[in-house]
Amino acid sequence: MIYFKTMKKISLAYALMLLVLSQSAHAEMIFAPPPVYDPKKTTTTTLNSAQFQRIGSISKKNAGERSLIISGQKYYYGINTKVHTSNSNFSSVQTLAIGTKVGVKYTEGNNNQRLLYEVWIIPANAKIAAPSDY
Repeated sequence: MIYFKTMKKISLAYALMLLVLSQSAHAEMIFAPPPVYDPKKTTTTTLNSAQFQRIGSISKKNAGERSLIISGQKYYYGINTKVHTSNSNFSSVQTLAIGTKVGVKYTEGNNNQRLLYEVWIIPANAKIAAPSDY
């Protein structure tokens, strides 16, 4: 009987957390579907630039500081930052090379630091379309 009461409390707390998150300012980022593209295709893939908060190339990595410079802007990453690879698997930030073109999603942390939570490796054959093209 105690087990069921505990499970009921956990379920209620989880439902309440989802309700609060869905009403927060960051809900659209948290619950947004991932960008739709198939990096395995040999033909040109068109990506909607609105699916990312920023698109650019990695120009510098600092593992000690856990940061990346992407198109002149500094971004910090954590151990939970997801990296979407060209074969649809997840990887780590450490596998990203300087010069790699990426699309990112981030949130603002303390002192306006940009904290990456998702990074997509953009295939070389990708065409980036402006939001107005959709």
